[in-house]
Amino acid sequence: MKKAIIAFISLIIFCIEPLMASAEFSFKKYQVENGLSHNTTWCAIQDSYGFLWIGTSNGLNCYYGSGNKIYRNVLNDKYSLGNNFVGSLMEEGEDLWIGTSSGLYIYDRSDDHFLYFDKTTKYGVFISCEVKKIVKTKNGLIWIATLGQGIFIYDPVKDVLTQNSIRTFFAWDICQGTDSLVYVSSMQEGLLCFDEQGTFLQSYPVSFELNIGNQRINCLHSIDHEIWCGVGTNSLGCYQEGSQELKIYNTSAESFSSILCLMDYNGKEMLVGTDNGIYLFDRERKTFRRGDSPFGLWALSDPTVHAMMRDNEGTLYGAQNETYIED
Repeated sequence: MKKAIIAFISLIIFCIEPLMASAEFSFKKYQVENGLSHNTTWCAIQDSYGFLWIGTSNGLNCYYGSGNKIYRNVLNDKYSLGNNFVGSLMEEGEDLWIGTSSGLYIYDRSDDHFLYFDKTTKYGVFISCEVKKIVKTKNGLIWIATLGQGIFIYDPVKDVLTQNSIRTFFAWDICQGTDSLVYVSSMQEGLLCFDEQGTFLQSYPVSFELNIGNQRINCLHSIDHEIWCGVGTNSLGCYQEGSQELKIYNTSAESFSSILCLMDYNGKEMLVGTDNGIYLFDRERKTFRRGDSPFGLWALSDPTVHAMMRDNEGTLYGAQNETYIED
């Protein structure tokens, strides 16, 4: 039996049995009329208690199975969420770290309130730009990618925040490889590689000889000693750990133009979220097949998939400009 997937447009769930032979998945919606705060979602995680947290363009949602609680900014309440655009999430201990379009907030579960992350570097710089990704690496450091201020690294043991904006001002995504090195995607500088302490090691630029529209790397995914990424227009990139180049696979034969998110699906395939639907990519054959039906009753109401995740029960979710959930 084929496994289902969920995507957040608002929030979408991929259903187990496709109703069309040509599609891998069918979908079920979860939108504003079902209790979601906005029909555009950007990220989601399942916390250690089993709750599903969903970041939208208008508030943070906590979905607990039988209902949904919405958190938004409350005027003159310093303990409310300071910004309603939630683009990234990470659980750290009992707390939830929330990246917004203007800085970072921490949700204190015990008090059910939010605190602004007001740490500054030794030069007095605090995180004020849009936070695209928050990742905790194996050595306990927290890496923060921003659009406009580069990369921040927070050491919770020493309570020290450092900034690296020399290599790039616009960092889109972060992942840690099986080699323990940290990889950062950027708008113009290609793939950047750092050691676990934050020391820059090397960059892997996108060749200007390739006709890919732009040099931006949209997303990163680490799997089996490989770092996969969405590159510019109509391209998928792969860096083999220990090699000296970023290989580019042209995807212009497919019907999408940008790869926005990547996720494991099975032993040989990755799930690929794009600006025009969901695909499965065979890493051995380097071939794509469509996961959704672009037409008909069971097509996605919006084909743009921003992010994907899998819950503890194996249900797959995705974030879009509308939302769905799996049975």
